[in-house]
Amino acid sequence: MKVKLGELRDMCTGITELLKAGIPARLYFKFKKLLNKLIGELQAFEETRLELCKKYCKNENGKPVMVNGNFQIEDTEKFTEEFMELANTETEIEFEPVPIGEVGDVPITLATERFFKE
Repeated sequence: MKVKLGELRDMCTGITELLKAGIPARLYFKFKKLLNKLIGELQAFEETRLELCKKYCKNENGKPVMVNGNFQIEDTEKFTEEFMELANTETEIEFEPVPIGEVGDVPITLATERFFKE
């Protein structure tokens, strides 16, 4: 299954909530493995995003300028263009969707609906 890098954070949050909802153990295991895969992808995405911030950040004495914990970007247009390209990049995650009836009354969110089938 292909997912966009920019969607990873919401997916991780949605799956974490799903795990807290009391799904059967077999499904818990399956979704926990999926969450671990997504977290690995999210970590790589975040590391790349930070490098991108440093690339376009103002520098003082060779160090990035930060104000209130935020990078001060010099060329926001180029940064935004490159960031959006990164966020829209798709990555392949191996996961077989679960029949929606197997989770009972657990609410399905927009962030997790792709992991289910009728």
